[in-house]
Amino acid sequence: MVMTCYNVEKYIKEAILSCLQQDYTGPMQLVIVDDASTDGTAAVIDQTLAEYAQGWDVTVLHHDKNKGVAASTDTGWAAAKHPWIVMVDGDDIQYPDRCTKTARIAAEHPDLLMIVMCAQKFSDENPDLGILPYCVENYREEIPQLHKLDSAADRAKNYLHRGCNPRLNGFGCSMAFSRALYEKWGNLCRDWEDDGHYAQDPAWEVRAYLTGSVCGSREVACKYRIHETNIFSRKESYDYQGILAQERAKVKYAAFRELTNIHMLEDVDRARHEGFTDWSDEDIRGLESFLMRKLHGTQVRANWWSASLPEKIHRIRIHKSKADFLVRDWAVPRLLPLHVFAAWRWWRERGKRK
Repeated sequence: MVMTCYNVEKYIKEAILSCLQQDYTGPMQLVIVDDASTDGTAAVIDQTLAEYAQGWDVTVLHHDKNKGVAASTDTGWAAAKHPWIVMVDGDDIQYPDRCTKTARIAAEHPDLLMIVMCAQKFSDENPDLGILPYCVENYREEIPQLHKLDSAADRAKNYLHRGCNPRLNGFGCSMAFSRALYEKWGNLCRDWEDDGHYAQDPAWEVRAYLTGSVCGSREVACKYRIHETNIFSRKESYDYQGILAQERAKVKYAAFRELTNIHMLEDVDRARHEGFTDWSDEDIRGLESFLMRKLHGTQVRANWWSASLPEKIHRIRIHKSKADFLVRDWAVPRLLPLHVFAAWRWWRERGKRK
């Protein structure tokens, strides 16, 4: 189990204890990578392990500077010893039988490179926020208990289904990978000093799809915590400051995804030239086209503050259209301050350019 963490002092003890309470009876190692946390995360890790980890094979690694989640994954996976690597986050809670479930599926299907399970969403305020399925939620058909993809054609069709995200589409908190995949591809960051501030789960996911058999299981692996600092859990707020803060958060996240898509495109090119994939040339071109479209979208979003005034207003309207109150009579006046703010920003930036 490889746990990456950064500034999760409040949650790290519970996360570690859930790993130490696994009922798996085979050999197991816990690797914890602290990505240069600036709060008390490192101290809580040491205290928790000293109190509860007697007899456990635990490796704790600390970065001397913040390198990002992808680089933290590289550090943890390089230290892992066993045939399967279970991805763990420092703010989530693992079910006691997660490793047992993973080991059972891996034993039944020894050719697998990736296993994706489901996750239970929760927060401090609400213990049940629904299930994150291994299948994208906009796919309306009932998902099977165990969905395995063996052939290159099936994996390509699944990844590129309907021109959107892959149907079998995992979250990092519920994914496990064969160490054979890591030994074939190596680190996400080619150089240990590369910028690792990008998403590690889709990067490893596309590597698995390109290389060999993958599967999704309806079994639930863990509890995925929703909290204020989680990049996916920005709370909706439709006042002036709330929308502005949300746009800034989306810009930051878009830059994160932009770097992710760039690295994924590099891996596709590498798979073609180094013979890492059995996909057809047509499917490879389709994957490149899909990733290029996603890259363009993230670049547009990341370029918020340099966008034109009409583009800013258009994006705000698109964002606001998600709110129920847009269908009410008082919606348009609520948009006016945002238009005025966008015009003021344009005027100020125009003055600086002169």
